[in-house]
Amino acid sequence: MKATKESEEKFRRIFDDSPIGIELYDRKGNLLEVNKASLKIFGISDIKNVPNYNFFEDPNTPENIKEDLEFGKISRFEKIYDFDPIKKSNLYETSKSGKIFHDVLVSPLFLKGDKEFSHLLVQVQDITLKKLAEQKIKESEENYRNLINNLSDAIVKIDLNGTLTYASPQMYNMFGFKETELIGFNNLTLIHP
Repeated sequence: MKATKESEEKFRRIFDDSPIGIELYDRKGNLLEVNKASLKIFGISDIKNVPNYNFFEDPNTPENIKEDLEFGKISRFEKIYDFDPIKKSNLYETSKSGKIFHDVLVSPLFLKGDKEFSHLLVQVQDITLKKLAEQKIKESEENYRNLINNLSDAIVKIDLNGTLTYASPQMYNMFGFKETELIGFNNLTLIHP
């Protein structure tokens, strides 16, 4: 009995203290439990503020998710979570507004011997900062590419083995090469002896 109680306490602490948002739903999608991280991600002060929340009725939940769960599939998806429809529909009280990026993992839970899932375990991470950083990197690469492609000088990129991995359009224009003829060649074969 003591071991069971300790085990339950251990799992309760893992659930409560996890930095990943964890939510438990019944088969119909009704919220049963939620940890502190999930409350923070969704801008909710207390689970009592979401008494009738249903995972399947949330406009941010993908439509195909229920079908995947019926087949016992674990679903993982990245989603732009928009709080504006949540506020307009009064789905729940939140301190958040606008849009954030979520990485979501939805797992159907089966009790021993059951053919249908009895509960849903949803794990959520706010990946907004990661997505914004990726966007900035993409924009920076695009700016760099535009700069290189519009210079009047020829620019090449050569790896440590001396193989050409990039040549600007001006390189092709100046020397009459096609991209397929130049990329992949060792630069020493192109230099006059």
